[in-house]
Amino acid sequence: MDFIPAHTTATSVRESSSRSAEMSKFLSAPRWAPPMPPVAKICIPASAATIIVAATVVAPSLPVAKNWSEIKSEIEANQKEIATIDEQLQDQSKVSESYYKEIEGKQKELHDLKSQKSDYEFNASQQITKKLQDKSNKVAELETSLKNIETKEKETNQSIQAKEQKIVNIDNEVLELRNQFSEVSGKTLKIDEHQFTCPTCMRAFEDADIEEKKVELENNFNINKANQLEEINKKGKGLKAEKLNLEKEVEALKSKNFTSEKESVKKAIEEAKKAPAGVETVQAILKNNQSYQEVVAQITSLEKEIETKQSQKPKTDSEALNQLKLQKTELSGKIDELKKALNKRTQIEQGNERISELNDQSKDLAQQLADLERDEYTINAFTHAKINAVEEKINQLFPTVKFKMFEEQINGGVSEVCETLINGVPFSDANNAAKIQTGIEIINVLSKHYDFHAPIFIDNAESVTTLPNTDSQAICLIVEKGTKELTIK
Repeated sequence: MDFIPAHTTATSVRESSSRSAEMSKFLSAPRWAPPMPPVAKICIPASAATIIVAATVVAPSLPVAKNWSEIKSEIEANQKEIATIDEQLQDQSKVSESYYKEIEGKQKELHDLKSQKSDYEFNASQQITKKLQDKSNKVAELETSLKNIETKEKETNQSIQAKEQKIVNIDNEVLELRNQFSEVSGKTLKIDEHQFTCPTCMRAFEDADIEEKKVELENNFNINKANQLEEINKKGKGLKAEKLNLEKEVEALKSKNFTSEKESVKKAIEEAKKAPAGVETVQAILKNNQSYQEVVAQITSLEKEIETKQSQKPKTDSEALNQLKLQKTELSGKIDELKKALNKRTQIEQGNERISELNDQSKDLAQQLADLERDEYTINAFTHAKINAVEEKINQLFPTVKFKMFEEQINGGVSEVCETLINGVPFSDANNAAKIQTGIEIINVLSKHYDFHAPIFIDNAESVTTLPNTDSQAICLIVEKGTKELTIK
């Protein structure tokens, strides 16, 4: 929950400082709470917060009380004077009321006639637009039809090319099958005489067994050869049938005549463009409209009547009327100012009531702040105890290496860091030998925990005089002066 007013920067100010914003609703002059410099997030008692509020919030100021009865009497007197002026203006206005009423009636009639005239002109314009649009739509429809025919012709040509290419591919496949057929037909059985000799004692088989074996080999060879030739013939017949179908499809596609169809549509487009739209001018249409001509005549006649009537305007004392209106305006302004002053009485009452209410709220919020600070202190104490317990439990696993798991911030909070310390020195600041020894110690603890020992590669091992004991295989990489090739010992 944040009680800081929007216009201050003091992080310790609570709801009580919002009196500046709240009271501005009732006071004539808004108050301002000066900003405090930003500080770290720390806990302070409620009494200190109250002191900060008192030091940063400007004391409220209410309007000065006046003689409210006198102000009300002055308002009533001015209102009576305005009523007297209104009566005088009404007497002057009755003289010309009949005149202006007649002029107003004729002007309304003139306005209605001009509206009718505009409607006739708009309808004539719409007739012309519709005819032109109909002609344009017909041309557009024919052009779309032409594009569709051209697209269909292009797709047909592409289909013919694809099918003809497929026919060429089939011819090539047929030629390849013929070559395969000739190759398979020309194959003869070649018998290796070593097949009829015992591989162990190298003695030749009996003549009867040899003949039986030869007959078996020859039958298998002939059956396999016949199967291959039959498969080739089957593929060839399928390709031949597919080629015949493709040739029929190509012939059917080529028989389509798109040229005559396109020429017919192009001719129709040209005729549609040249054809007259039957469009007349707006003036020609209106000239033949008897109703329109009657409206125009009525407008002309009525305008003359209004002009004649205006020349017969009754004379009035305009200077006296203006003086009365000026007096009425001045009196109205005085009444408004007096009403504003009278409204301050309600403003003072509301301001005092609000001040009392905010003082009561200040006491409640101070207690809430104290309760929250107590809870915050308890939470911080628990957090630090938990952090110390975690670090202690982890560091008990290592003989010499220590781990800093958390770091305390300036604002009193903590952040996770997991930093390795070697005799209190951060790992990043230690020398190379210390880093190697620390790394081996960490590996030993992890290996023991997971019960798994992997080989350890130790680079720059010449920088370490004594390596820690380890159950893992240690592979040391050492630089020796004068050695140009890698040597494994």
